[in-house]
Amino acid sequence: EYVIRGNLIFPYGYDVKIPKGTSIKLMENSNMVIYGGLVILGTKKNPVVISNLLQNKPFGSILVLGDGRSLVDIAGLDLSGGSESLINGVYASGAISIHNHSNVKIYNSYIHHNSADDGMNIKNSNIELIDNIFANNYADQVDIDFSNGLIEKNTFYVDLDQENPNMNILSSDNGDGVDFSGSKIYLKNNFFKGFIDKAVSIGEETSAVVEKNSFKLNRSAVTAKDQSDVYLLSNEYESNKLNVEM
Repeated sequence: EYVIRGNLIFPYGYDVKIPKGTSIKLMENSNMVIYGGLVILGTKKNPVVISNLLQNKPFGSILVLGDGRSLVDIAGLDLSGGSESLINGVYASGAISIHNHSNVKIYNSYIHHNSADDGMNIKNSNIELIDNIFANNYADQVDIDFSNGLIEKNTFYVDLDQENPNMNILSSDNGDGVDFSGSKIYLKNNFFKGFIDKAVSIGEETSAVVEKNSFKLNRSAVTAKDQSDVYLLSNEYESNKLNVEM
């Protein structure tokens, strides 16, 4: 168990490994910055838990800055109570912000009840997001910028009745399930529910294949814009105000 007061900044070029069962609590506005790769070895039964120390006092961000060759491999992470930060000249828009890595793999994780603009933000990386839950973050659950890869078997939802005793979140009316910019993405077998704005926002010349996903009770299930190329295959739509918006 660890408590972080202030900023914990690891040396440039060092990778960080966090074993299963680790608990990290951060004081208000505190950040953890890694200038290298990150490995989290949690499991569903024994996760790595990162959260705010004080009730309704969010920490800043977990910022993982790579060099284009570094690797991020995250399994069994339970992350809540974060916000966003500007630290050492880098803006981190997500409670966990992951920039400039060769490969980013995130499995079996739960990212929820963060008050940042993004629950998670990934930039300039090759990605695999498989079998995760992204829920009840303030605005976008996940923001993907200028990245390529696969997003499969994840659940994205907003349920304001699902409270977190450590962090009270009011959902933004401009929040999306997943927001893409300048990316190439295969989005398959995911579930999206309850988004006041867009379940999937595809913009800024993104190319996306959206196949066998389920959309329920969203304002817009899929929004395509900004000269993006979008291919919709065998998706299910239930009680959305708009199934497809262009």
